[in-house]
Amino acid sequence: MTDQTVNILNAALKLYTAKPPYEVSLSDIAREAGVSKSLVLYHFGNKQNLIRATLLHTIRSLLDELSFESVEELVDFWIKYMRERRKLTEFMLYALNFQSEDLKRDINKMFEESLDRILPLFKECKYPRETALALSAMLDGLTIYSVYSDIGSLERYREMALKFFKRCKE
Repeated sequence: MTDQTVNILNAALKLYTAKPPYEVSLSDIAREAGVSKSLVLYHFGNKQNLIRATLLHTIRSLLDELSFESVEELVDFWIKYMRERRKLTEFMLYALNFQSEDLKRDINKMFEESLDRILPLFKECKYPRETALALSAMLDGLTIYSVYSDIGSLERYREMALKFFKRCKE
């Protein structure tokens, strides 16, 4: 990916998380990136492709943050994510409306990569992969639910997630 492409994707993400993505035009993104609209179209073809590319770029950036020494660090990362990145979650949910088989394949590949990265944390569990998947699903679900509802104390969910992990060894 070229620096220019990354610049456009970062500008798009900045705008998509500042206001509803459907209100963001390609001209807005081009202006934010300091490039012409025709250059944005050259790289991405249309707005849907740019939204998909921005989603994948965002997921890749999140994957790059996944480096934990313990399940507690993993849970704390997601709790912090829920507190600080609500607009990012909103954008990601919006972007998932533009699904294609390619997007599903790419997201699945990244999901498997994220699972592989955290799997060593679950080696003491009777069913490591399943436990990692279940804990990830719980945290992802809470993240999505928190966009639509007040889920209350995140600390309580943190404690529940850690208790779930501790019970996996039984």
